[in-house]
Amino acid sequence: MVKDKVKNILIIHVSGRVGDTLFITPLLETISKHYSNSFVTVLTHRNTVSLLENCKYIDLLNTISKKRARYRGWTFIKKYDLAFISSSPDEDADSLVSYACRVSKKIVAFKPTSSRLRKCVDKLVDKDFNGKRHIIDYYHDLTNALNIVPSSKRVNFYATSKELARAQKILQESALKTCKLIIAIKITSLSSRSYRDWPEEHLVKLMNMLIDKYKDVGFIAFGGLSEYGKYENIAQKIHAPFLNLSEKELREFGSIMNYVNLYIGVDTGVTHLMSSYDVPMVVLYHPLAPKSQYSPINHPNFYSLECPKNLILNMNKEDMMATIDPDQVFEKINFALTGDIK
Repeated sequence: MVKDKVKNILIIHVSGRVGDTLFITPLLETISKHYSNSFVTVLTHRNTVSLLENCKYIDLLNTISKKRARYRGWTFIKKYDLAFISSSPDEDADSLVSYACRVSKKIVAFKPTSSRLRKCVDKLVDKDFNGKRHIIDYYHDLTNALNIVPSSKRVNFYATSKELARAQKILQESALKTCKLIIAIKITSLSSRSYRDWPEEHLVKLMNMLIDKYKDVGFIAFGGLSEYGKYENIAQKIHAPFLNLSEKELREFGSIMNYVNLYIGVDTGVTHLMSSYDVPMVVLYHPLAPKSQYSPINHPNFYSLECPKNLILNMNKEDMMATIDPDQVFEKINFALTGDIK
């Protein structure tokens, strides 16, 4: 299709997971920049739609679900010239492809399971996600199918000026108001993937090492409500200002991250959100979610640690993250902050 004739574009990506939603932001940038004169509509999951608010690559943002898609678009008006239907490697999107067939003249989509739907898709894309490929490259296969070169592979999040001012006020009114070094932490993953958590006792040891090394240091904990008690318990074991933000919303996290000096985390949605900033990051990876697939791309201050392969051969997956020693993490942090090697 001739680029100049594409006036209205539809992009659908329905995932309730934070990371999966953020991982398509480079794809949105690529599509928006390539079709610079087009109006871009994005439909996504209601649980993560807030992450895409204020995105400069989206003209209209709304929600859709696989169930609701079955009942939409029956007016037989093809209002879009081109539609990109995305889905994560472990999800199908047949109902979304079916909806796109009703509302768009041309469609690019990961190959649906239905042979009938495949006939209405103009560019069928195989789901090629293996241990050697990054998830952002996987999503860019949709634009690769049209020979569109990726504009960026960097996750993006855009806080508003009001959100940033509110975040600054929260910090100024907290125990961290006099801290010169603010370190954010997120050592827990999804409850369904708790094997990716870093042990609490490891974090406490690391935090005490940092308190001894750096003056005027304070900590921020990001997480869900279910993690609030964990971080309150950690706060009792250290002697430094501590701000538990586990009750905040995703956009509040993203805004407060603008004022963080360093981030320590595991592979989880909050970590991917943090990667939209140039703040130094030290991220710990489990072998089942390796950095080769999920680490930030083109981040200028990214440092990683993985479970030592020689130690995990006969281990249960729940025990592997404990093999990442606090001393190793401390050394990475010290290098990130000062450039010194222990």
